[in-house]
Amino acid sequence: MSLSGRTILLTRDPGQSSEFIAEATRLGAVVLPFPTISIVGPDSWLECDRAIAGLGSYTALAFTSANAVRWFCERCSVLGVTAERVGSLKVYAVGVQTGRALERWGLTVTAVPEKSSASGLADAFGSADLRGTRFLIPCGNLAREEFGARVTALGATVDTVVVYRTLPVTPPDAEAVWERFAADGIDVVVFASPSAARAFADAYPAGRLGNLSERAAVAVIGPTTERAARDLGWNPVAVAGESTVRGLLRAIESYFR
Repeated sequence: MSLSGRTILLTRDPGQSSEFIAEATRLGAVVLPFPTISIVGPDSWLECDRAIAGLGSYTALAFTSANAVRWFCERCSVLGVTAERVGSLKVYAVGVQTGRALERWGLTVTAVPEKSSASGLADAFGSADLRGTRFLIPCGNLAREEFGARVTALGATVDTVVVYRTLPVTPPDAEAVWERFAADGIDVVVFASPSAARAFADAYPAGRLGNLSERAAVAVIGPTTERAARDLGWNPVAVAGESTVRGLLRAIESYFR
């Protein structure tokens, strides 16, 4: 087994990570869930509900995360709006994982960029004239505005609605995990979002861990999270070529080989 004897610290909610945990365990690793963020609903659904009620005025939906897919589609279900109704629009996904989340809701994805990032999705439009195109972008409270700004520059009209919030949390076992780091008992720390990386850094203030990259290998799910990790002074050594669970595990396997 390629990850036999390796201990992976996973900074994501285990409820959203069952596939990663199962596959990493199959490869021989021990996975320690250590969620540093919590995903919750918006303060109010008013804006989102208005947008859903007015879906007929839009020509396209763009999703920049699987969480946005989940919360938006669940809200559509609450309001009695069918997948067929949502699917009457062109639907764009930021990457493979987001695309798969859309497909699980019965939606056909119009396009997925080669590079899984907001800029990659914007690049897919090239210099196209998007006048007359109206995008609805369901997103999180911490979402970057890059995609919206890029397509606006091409002539599109863009509305964004917050469908979930990302909140930092300090895991109750932070002290026990610190002791494992001190004993060199953690081989890899996995980050699936920039917010998880920043919240992890906040969980150990005053540089208590020193430079994380000197304690363990840092693995990230894509280029946006890689940039966030580097901004924190870390050096990611395993970057998923495809922003999926399998892509992330392949990058970790490759590093240890």
